[in-house]
Amino acid sequence: MKIAIIEDELLAVNYLKNLLDTQSIVPVTETVILRSKKQAIDFFEKDSADLIFMDIHLGDGMSLEIFEQVELFTPVIFITAFDEYAMRVFRHFTIDYLLKPFEEEDLHKAYKNLSL
Repeated sequence: MKIAIIEDELLAVNYLKNLLDTQSIVPVTETVILRSKKQAIDFFEKDSADLIFMDIHLGDGMSLEIFEQVELFTPVIFITAFDEYAMRVFRHFTIDYLLKPFEEEDLHKAYKNLSL
């Protein structure tokens, strides 16, 4: 499964990537790290992923603006420190909404939602 992680905080990227690589939560064949809204838009204009992990606040804007620029039909697990966007993100192909700091068990439950 090709995973895209849209996250600008290096610690958060490393934490999630470590969980995905070592815990066999998601069968990852490739991981693409996108550190900005612009990088994500550029990537999704010509490529795709099987699952997206997406932070809400990025250094160059809100990740929700990505949906205004490119059409995505990929399941998304939002990972953010802000709970006020929960209702808004479910307009998209949202599988789960995890609040930082999340635990390994939360990631397992989110992936289970994708598998249902």
